[in-house]
Amino acid sequence: MPSGDDFPVGRDARGALAGEEFVLFDGACGFCTWVARALRKRTAPSPDLRWLPYQRLADDELGRLGTTRERCARAVQYVARDGRAYEGADAFNRWLARRPAGRLAVRLLHALFPLLFAERFGYALVARARAPISAVLGTHACALPPEPIDRERASGSSA
Repeated sequence: MPSGDDFPVGRDARGALAGEEFVLFDGACGFCTWVARALRKRTAPSPDLRWLPYQRLADDELGRLGTTRERCARAVQYVARDGRAYEGADAFNRWLARRPAGRLAVRLLHALFPLLFAERFGYALVARARAPISAVLGTHACALPPEPIDRERASGSSA
């Protein structure tokens, strides 16, 4: 079973204003968490790219990142330094473009629209089937809290 410790919260979403980029994924989905771990391993360690289950962020933090809980529940989100949020296959392409060979692949996808269409269609199919995929892979829901973390209560401070 996945552990939430792999994706520590650390600073909150305000870090995006300081030039960080975020990959927000469904931490309650075993398949999504498995994919996030696999992709993160293929990215050179970077202090400006943070991988987080969206459930770890409060609604106002998601809003500061230009996305919503509903969008995150529907598809992975990639929040760029400029504050733009990319969803689904486009989010994957933003991650892929961080690598030199990936930039070439993304340019090819965009130049040959049928490939981009196929990628987006494939992502949509997998996104709809992620619960059964998680079950088949044995990567059931991870041990994250179902609600966003209340930072004040967690730190022991009061209003």
